[in-house]
Amino acid sequence: MNVQLAKRVESDVMNFGNGRVVTLKKDFLEIGLSMNQPMIRRMWARFQGNVTTGAGSSTPPDFLGGLLSHVYNRFIMKDRSGERINVSGGELRDIAQMELGIGFRDPSDIPPSTTTDVEFRLPFILTLADRAGSPEDSAMLLADFYSGGELSINFVNGTIGGGAENAPSLTVNSGTVTIEAEIVDYGNQIAPARLAWLSTALLNKDSSYPINGKLRAALLSVGDANVEAGENWDSSGETLESRSLNYIALAQTHFIEAYLEEGYHKEEIDAVANDYLLPLYFPNRGDKITDQPVFDNLHVKFSQTLPENSTIITGVWTQRSAATVALAFRGQPASTLQMLLKKGGVVPGLRGDKLAASFPKNQRAFLPVKLTTGTVDSSATTPVGQNQR
Repeated sequence: MNVQLAKRVESDVMNFGNGRVVTLKKDFLEIGLSMNQPMIRRMWARFQGNVTTGAGSSTPPDFLGGLLSHVYNRFIMKDRSGERINVSGGELRDIAQMELGIGFRDPSDIPPSTTTDVEFRLPFILTLADRAGSPEDSAMLLADFYSGGELSINFVNGTIGGGAENAPSLTVNSGTVTIEAEIVDYGNQIAPARLAWLSTALLNKDSSYPINGKLRAALLSVGDANVEAGENWDSSGETLESRSLNYIALAQTHFIEAYLEEGYHKEEIDAVANDYLLPLYFPNRGDKITDQPVFDNLHVKFSQTLPENSTIITGVWTQRSAATVALAFRGQPASTLQMLLKKGGVVPGLRGDKLAASFPKNQRAFLPVKLTTGTVDSSATTPVGQNQR
């Protein structure tokens, strides 16, 4: 993989307002359009603001730093194919914690009755090399977002927390959000894999949820409001079933213990260790996209009554669209892709590239694929990164 030096860029600031919806202006990304094959490898949302914590009870607890993620009521990112991210701020924090493990950190906790300045830098486009096998697995074509996507943020409306007795609370007095991006020129033409993170309300004790792709993760969240109130799953003695995953009445604590045994967490801030998040399915370290199952729908059955506001967060590898193929392969029509792959298309990986043709046909559309030198049709015109607006 011939990757040139990354460019770090950041957006104009977007001002916080209670219940306000802001949309990102993407012009700060134009610097990457002069590259041969610009990819967004990582992105962060950086919140900076002045906040005040509530007085609470006579012995009030500190406001947990991770709850600052709840400043985002909803975080939505789209590319040409549709929604890439649609989750709450707390769910976005949980995704980052699960993917980054011991590399993840929350801001410091805030004592009660305190007015102070805070900063929280939350990643939402991540490199997944520790688990998925290659940085290309999670990168995004710049043009796929710049020309046909958008990012919008819906801020929290009112106080965070304080909904239960003795629960800490926080009010945002003022604040801004800046989006940071790391853009890398990958040199070779590459069609990256597409990973979408979405959440939806858990419907009832026994139900199924749409997946329509290869499942990377299914995380069962107690819900942001319950996390703020300190109400967890209370997993002891409860079970989970899934016909899709061939799970028959497994103890909920099994999923927590299996995750903790990997030693890939910081227990004091970990949502799984504190029983706010159940990893129904999550890849082991070293698992690749090809190891992850394909589902149309995912069945989940709980033994207990679901708490109000609980959700399921799914990470799904979806098939590449024809529009993304055309961008990645310099305007080559989708019908030409199979011919190009046969001539030298490879799937990049940390341990070397493999011929795309060596993978089953039903796997290829989920995998990152690049073209080696000499496989491009000489009739192709515009280099990737130019005139793509």
